[in-house]
Amino acid sequence: MAMGPVSGTPLTLLQEKLLASKRASKAGGVAHGLPDLAVTVDTPLPFSVYQLWHDLYSLHCATHTVSKNQNQTEATRAYIEDGVPPTKAVGEADKLVRPRFHPIKTEAGANKVYGGLYIDAPRPHLDMLESKLRDPRMQFLFSPGEWAVAKDGTTKSDLDALLAAWIGADTPISVFDLSGIPTAVVDDLVGAVLRILYDAVFWGD
Repeated sequence: MAMGPVSGTPLTLLQEKLLASKRASKAGGVAHGLPDLAVTVDTPLPFSVYQLWHDLYSLHCATHTVSKNQNQTEATRAYIEDGVPPTKAVGEADKLVRPRFHPIKTEAGANKVYGGLYIDAPRPHLDMLESKLRDPRMQFLFSPGEWAVAKDGTTKSDLDALLAAWIGADTPISVFDLSGIPTAVVDDLVGAVLRILYDAVFWGD
């Protein structure tokens, strides 16, 4: 719904980052308590989609002070530095500020800057995600108030409070008004709501 089709290396990177984010999740400020091996990309645990975008953008776009056949890490990223004193332009996930990197330089006599391992990998899914994160109409989905996820994986409220607000009333029927939802995502949103309700029954037993 947020990224479109993803395959190959970009899909592998997405799954790795998503899995790490879910393992670090602290819904309601409390660690989930599941063993790492029990957590999958489908486990219903909250994660910061803004931090996921930032991490993936950095992986895809980073340049480095060492070449691809050496050990490229976050410490070798060639960030542009601004201000006095100089500060690395690492970006800011929550404000959708992209990290900025020095351009590739391989000329003799210059401080060389090398492309990252994934700099040539396709990333239209990241552009699509960023576009939706910037869309005010989508804030109901990506910034849902007390259920919004912080960088460290914590939320103010957990899923039980959301479900109680949805179906916890004394009346036997709950009506979801989706009239204000963008038509481009309403079908996927209905599927997501049904998935949440199904997971609540499955995981709540």
